[in-house]
Amino acid sequence: MKRLFVFLGTLLLLFSIIMSNGIISSASSKVDNVTLKNAEHFAMDYLITVSQNSFDGWKNASLEKGKKLYDFDGNLTSYLFQVKNQGKDQGYIIISAIPEIPGVLESTREGSNPYVDVKESDSIYVGPVLHFSKVDNEYAMSLSNKKVEKKSKLKSNAPLSYENIEKYADATSTVEPEQIGTQAVTNYKYKLISGVPDYTWDIGCAPTSGANIVKYWDSRGYPNLVGTSQTTHSLIDQLATSMNTNRSTGGTSVSNMRTGMINFWGARGYGVTVTTYSGSFSTHMNEINAGRPDWVTTANHPVWGDHAMTGVGYEEYYNTSDFTWYRQVILHDTWSSTPVDYWIKWTSYFDYVIKVQPN
Repeated sequence: MKRLFVFLGTLLLLFSIIMSNGIISSASSKVDNVTLKNAEHFAMDYLITVSQNSFDGWKNASLEKGKKLYDFDGNLTSYLFQVKNQGKDQGYIIISAIPEIPGVLESTREGSNPYVDVKESDSIYVGPVLHFSKVDNEYAMSLSNKKVEKKSKLKSNAPLSYENIEKYADATSTVEPEQIGTQAVTNYKYKLISGVPDYTWDIGCAPTSGANIVKYWDSRGYPNLVGTSQTTHSLIDQLATSMNTNRSTGGTSVSNMRTGMINFWGARGYGVTVTTYSGSFSTHMNEINAGRPDWVTTANHPVWGDHAMTGVGYEEYYNTSDFTWYRQVILHDTWSSTPVDYWIKWTSYFDYVIKVQPN
């Protein structure tokens, strides 16, 4: 009997050593997630600040009970809060549950959220615009196009799946885990340019997003940019030709975007300065503050890949508690499945900001 106790004690000691050296891992070894209570606190601070500074539609609004969202393996990634005002859906807020990627991941100012008819346990959120519902243990369905695919195939482009979190966190601001959810939104800055179209992808993302910019200026003192009876497709087609867009792939180089836009304006009797900057949120802010929609491009983005979009606004706020700036870019992304004005966290995946300034 004594030998049995010694043997059991030895086993317990070995197991303790294995666990302490990380040879056996478990969910409990991960950094604790942000709690629902803290996420709700952050969402409410954000709601109040937005209502006081930038969007009247959120004045006197409230948050519905938070809904947990998961990755493809059932790990918690975020919390969804539907905004309600006088019984009407008025957009939604998604708050990260992952301490390494803090704050608002995406938000809208209109309508319902994508998960209205999805059970909480089946609600999958693995990054901005990446909304899915669980079909079974092997498959998931995209809530934007209803396409069903294997989870194993989708994981590689899912920034909030646990195997990809570190890479995505490197592209965002980080704070200490215990600070998440206890912060107040301060030093709020915001601007949104109204009147910019949101054309749906046609021929390529660069000519489509470029057409948004051209049409905006056509109605603001440059009336020869777009013909009186010209269709949207015709406008995008002309820009695609000017930019030498690859009509098989829809791709356009950044240099061709620049020269193509200059040539397009010149052919209609106008001068324009088009300047390319490496991804810079401050440059984007300056353009929006000047009343000029810009081009914003991404490289290897987990959602958009290599993509060109129209920048129409920004949101920036600061926390004195964690000394962190939180930055959102407001986009027209050429996708019909997303809202017109789409708020998304600024990351290093945004590689260029391109200024389009009429002379």
